[in-house]
Amino acid sequence: MNEKNMLISSLATISFSMLDLHLYLNTHPNDVNAIMLFNQYKQKYMVISAEYERTYGPLTAMNGASDNTWKWINDPWPWEYEANVGVR
Repeated sequence: MNEKNMLISSLATISFSMLDLHLYLNTHPNDVNAIMLFNQYKQKYMVISAEYERTYGPLTAMNGASDNTWKWINDPWPWEYEANVGVR
């Protein structure tokens, strides 16, 4: 697995964990350990997504503009097959 695929895989794993914790915290809002774990995953997500975007481009349209250039339109987009197998 190349670096790009490893970053995407890590982001998907962390996102799943954060969503799971999000649902748990909806019913257990005072669980300090779960909140701490959620924040740890959030920090990891931010670091890895910043690394991905620095190297491969934006993950979402929200981060698509930089230096007066709209980079979101550059393909392949992160969810497209070519983006995940390194065919480009």
